[in-house]
Amino acid sequence: MARKLIAQRPIQYFGRTYARGAALPTNDAVMLEAWLRAGSAVWTEELAGQASPLDMVRRQEAAMQAAELLDSLGVDITGEDGTFVGEEDLKEQLRILGQSLMQDYDDLLRSDSASQGEDAECGMMGTDADGRYTQSSLSRLNKAELVSLADAFGVDLSSCRTKPEQINALLLALSGSHTGGGTASEGGV
Repeated sequence: MARKLIAQRPIQYFGRTYARGAALPTNDAVMLEAWLRAGSAVWTEELAGQASPLDMVRRQEAAMQAAELLDSLGVDITGEDGTFVGEEDLKEQLRILGQSLMQDYDDLLRSDSASQGEDAECGMMGTDADGRYTQSSLSRLNKAELVSLADAFGVDLSSCRTKPEQINALLLALSGSHTGGGTASEGGV
């Protein structure tokens, strides 16, 4: 790869504006030396190992989109203090989410799509086609619906930080108070 002089900030030269990250002309030794001395430009080998400004913006946008996607799935990547929850906590949340998605997939395979639609319309909020509360059926609810359901059954979710923790607390509490069939260990209450 040929060595290039890269602008570190917008530079106007001979009636043209070179944006940050653009290659600059190297035919004017006086300007070349002035740009390097002022820190307005660097040679490409000085940038080796560093991401370009455009790459950094793209990575930041991708990270924000990933965070929004995880949040929409009920996975919290930040704690109450606004810092990253940590790798182990994130892995656990993703593991629980994966189990929930697999349960959803199994439920879809087992149920007849027509009867599932009828049962879902006339069933209680958060129940599956059999009228039971399962991790899968509760995972379909958003956090506000989970809190509403917990309030209806008198379940305290104040110690639960994430949606998977709320679901587990609801299933545990409902296993002793709801007789919809099954136990929490069987995957439904």
